[in-house]
Amino acid sequence: MPEIRAQNVAIRGSRLGKILEEFPYSATVANRDNTLVYVNQAFTRVYGWEEREVLSLTPRLLVRRDFPEGQLREIRRAISAAPTGWCGELENVTKAGKKFLARVWAARIRPKTDLPCLYYIGLTVPADSGVRPEEEFISRLAGTLLQEQQSQPAPTQRLSRSGMIGNLRSLGYSTKEIAQVLGVEPNTINVTLHRQRRRQDPNLPGASPRRQ
Repeated sequence: MPEIRAQNVAIRGSRLGKILEEFPYSATVANRDNTLVYVNQAFTRVYGWEEREVLSLTPRLLVRRDFPEGQLREIRRAISAAPTGWCGELENVTKAGKKFLARVWAARIRPKTDLPCLYYIGLTVPADSGVRPEEEFISRLAGTLLQEQQSQPAPTQRLSRSGMIGNLRSLGYSTKEIAQVLGVEPNTINVTLHRQRRRQDPNLPGASPRRQ
């Protein structure tokens, strides 16, 4: 338990912790042993558990008890193997026993982080909400990293899709990885980037002529 508390303190003092404390959706962080070491305030509002109650437990407590263990192992393998994590729907359970279909995104913490250990982040929203919390998180993380690099105020509003793509590009994500994060076809990313280049340089083929 002392090690878990130390990890909790490390996360709370990190860039990641600062983002998650202000994050409007449920978020958890687990260590390499799949043990919960942090949950944000939105998690408590949604699931009813206080952080002190779930530290040292596993994210398994959020999934219905009869969910096949084999499928959970496959999901954990996918989270570890995919560079942009795993996204899907799972039936979740609150502390009071209320079940709801949730959209879940879980991934290794990347790209750059000031945390010394490997961690896994999990974001959850009701499946029928239409919300993509991973987009919101990536936007906030990218904005924070760019602010640190450029010494400019970090944007508090959500970035536009083209802005998000540009930030992810600057952080080293490939077109395929960006497409996976945003849930679109890679060609959509290429089209967005091409349109952005045309706006920046009207002399490119296909760009609209400058107005006189």
